[in-house]
Amino acid sequence: MKKFKVSFLLGKFLPPTRGHCFLIDTASNNSEKVYVLMCSLKREPIAGELRYKWLSEIYKDSNVEIIWVQDENPQYPEEDPIHFWDIWMDTFNRHLPEKVDAVFSSEDY
Repeated sequence: MKKFKVSFLLGKFLPPTRGHCFLIDTASNNSEKVYVLMCSLKREPIAGELRYKWLSEIYKDSNVEIIWVQDENPQYPEEDPIHFWDIWMDTFNRHLPEKVDAVFSSEDY
């Protein structure tokens, strides 16, 4: 039995690296279902569509579902100290199809 029923993590995966895969695999090994919010901005050098395809191919036969998020959100809390977490909570609520038990991250914030 896995430790968590549903977990999620997010990132740009610009491009996906072994470290990103380690994080996703860690979530997968500890969760029945993992949602990966693959976030992209229009100004980024590698198209979000391509990154989404890469990750979807890597995790096609697993308990991991890749969700492509195209919201133009602030990237760091200092970019919008007052609204940052409200903006991101709205994104999470709109894109995650069910309640999560755990968040996996490599970021301090």
